[in-house]
Amino acid sequence: MVDFSKSNWQQEFDEEQLNQILWGVEDNLTPEQIFLYADPKFNWNQMCQIRTGFENGLTEEHVAVYADSKFNHDQMNEIRAGFGEGLTMEQVAVYADQKFDSAQMCEIRAGFENGLTMEQIAVYADSKFNWNQMFQIRLGLRNGLTMEQT
Repeated sequence: MVDFSKSNWQQEFDEEQLNQILWGVEDNLTPEQIFLYADPKFNWNQMCQIRTGFENGLTEEHVAVYADSKFNHDQMNEIRAGFGEGLTMEQVAVYADQKFDSAQMCEIRAGFENGLTMEQIAVYADSKFNWNQMFQIRLGLRNGLTMEQT
């Protein structure tokens, strides 16, 4: 976290990071929301994902799930998108894990968005499967295959 009371706090950020902070101010985010992402550990793409979550009405609890530098901006985007589509905290928790790349996260999220159950998604929500394998399993489950048939 940055100490904004220091006169040289801007020196901790590059130009793109500073732009993300300024855009948050211009978009009337609260100081608490801005403080969550105004941290040099986040690159500007990560800051953008956090800022966008707040601008799209996500709560601090939701944003806190992905406001973690262990996630790259693409992973953050998938987590943010799940909340934006109305997924529950429990559903998002299934794929909000750095062991999944963003494409794998997308496939798990798509399963929830397409009405698959937690049990069905557990069949393919495994990092041993690449995104294409996950897609094939998800498609089979959505089209009526049983979990034993996948």
